[in-house]
Amino acid sequence: MSSRTRLLPVALAVVGIAVTIAGLAGASEGDPLATYEVRLTPNYVSRDDGVASNYQSVWVYPKSPTTPYRSPDSSRQQSRYLLLDPRARDSDGRVGQDDWWFVIERSWPADFDPNRHGNWGRQVNFHNVAGDVGWDTGSGVSALALDWLSNAPAPQFTLEYYDGGKPHYLPTPPRDAFQTYVVHFVAGRTDGTTVHPGALTVWANGSDSPVIALSNINTLQRAGGVTQKWMQLWEGDYTQNLPIVARTQFALTRVGKTLAEALADRPVAIGDGSSGQVYTGTGTNLGPPSAREITSRAAGPGSGSTAAPTPSPAPNPAPTPAPRPAPASRVPTLIAAPARGTVASLGLQEYVVEWDGRLFRDVGVFRSYLIGLGVEWSAFLDRHPAVVENAGLLAVLWNGKQFYDQASLRRELRSKGVSYQRWSLNHPHAATILAGLPVQSAQHVLATVRETRPLIRWSGIDFMTATGLRLHLARRGIVWNDFLVGHSAVAQRLGLAAVDWSGMRFYTTSSLERWLLTRGLTLASWAREHPGFAEKLAP
Repeated sequence: MSSRTRLLPVALAVVGIAVTIAGLAGASEGDPLATYEVRLTPNYVSRDDGVASNYQSVWVYPKSPTTPYRSPDSSRQQSRYLLLDPRARDSDGRVGQDDWWFVIERSWPADFDPNRHGNWGRQVNFHNVAGDVGWDTGSGVSALALDWLSNAPAPQFTLEYYDGGKPHYLPTPPRDAFQTYVVHFVAGRTDGTTVHPGALTVWANGSDSPVIALSNINTLQRAGGVTQKWMQLWEGDYTQNLPIVARTQFALTRVGKTLAEALADRPVAIGDGSSGQVYTGTGTNLGPPSAREITSRAAGPGSGSTAAPTPSPAPNPAPTPAPRPAPASRVPTLIAAPARGTVASLGLQEYVVEWDGRLFRDVGVFRSYLIGLGVEWSAFLDRHPAVVENAGLLAVLWNGKQFYDQASLRRELRSKGVSYQRWSLNHPHAATILAGLPVQSAQHVLATVRETRPLIRWSGIDFMTATGLRLHLARRGIVWNDFLVGHSAVAQRLGLAAVDWSGMRFYTTSSLERWLLTRGLTLASWAREHPGFAEKLAP
């Protein structure tokens, strides 16, 4: 899931020069676009991920002349690799580019249910590349992605290195109808290490007004004094613990250094990840996943049946006038927390690991959770041997070190100039353990399964503390107080008090303080005037 400093006005780098779409050279309308349907099925995983992960994914890998860069990884291939630093060159001498346009076209069938799509729903993934920041160093989370997550009203663009993955929502799409998103992406950072600061602008379905317009942001990561320089495009569908069959349809994403070049792009697929997946042996076997080419979608000027946007420099927004102090009611009302024992307890739940205030029933889910936070799995287990013991994890001992997954051993071998593929051929049993597959000759260690009563269950996750749920929501860009106001039953179960004042409800002192500041008041002065209220609230 990298640099810039061109001496151009920032407005041009951020939003793009005004372009007239009609008559763009090479943007032939009506000719076919390679179009695919990806079908994920529960309980099938890639051999590379291993059964314990329960990852469901199928990626289609495209190629076109607009992305000619030779990859910096061991495959040295030319497909959908993007070199993001105009000061850098690939191994063939091609100069990088930090200003990119993407035309993404997706259709979600009527039976696609984001609330029953496993732990997440990644559809378009601008992934990190081996040999660059984000693979062996830094965070493994993608810089840019198109997701549709559980409990979300619509698909979203995700920018991990700008705001940690908070949702930037697109319009809610009708089902069984292709949606077109024209994306202008500037790869950069705000710390001066890149040629330009990062930016993201997105237009939906031919509208001239962008639905997302972000400028002067970090769109790349920096780790160990080095800034990310590469991304690779995967498109399809990816989740974990999928409960039902899920289908999505898409035209291969068009890519270009200019909007005209992107519109004229006609990528082709060079492969996909559906073959060779294995049944985990649990749940109903609904057959393996698939990726198949379907009736081609006709190319339109950026949005199929409607006109493409005409990007133009965004006007400077008029400053929002400061709100006038509202007359505050004189007497706040305390909504007391429920008395202890008045809220029915949840039933006993099995779990293997408790972490960050939540329960994990499966070590594979816990591993995915940590990786999503940028935590290196093997390094974590080295620091927390109790987790290894409780989870019944098998390790491979090599060169005096223990390894619990393929990624960590790959890095170790690479540092010594050894190919993991060659190593795995010489050590098939060890390689099978690292892939999470059962090995008859390996010592079987059962996980220690405990039982407890969670405090609350939300979105299929059991939480032991209010802080655990609050952290979970914060990572999705959801404001805690707003959430509690909209879900008073949750506040009751968590045993939280609230204060009603001036037509507003506050569960936290931080939300009350922010509201008071917009009216020229301070929390300290309000608390002095209304003693006994603020201290009842959570921080």
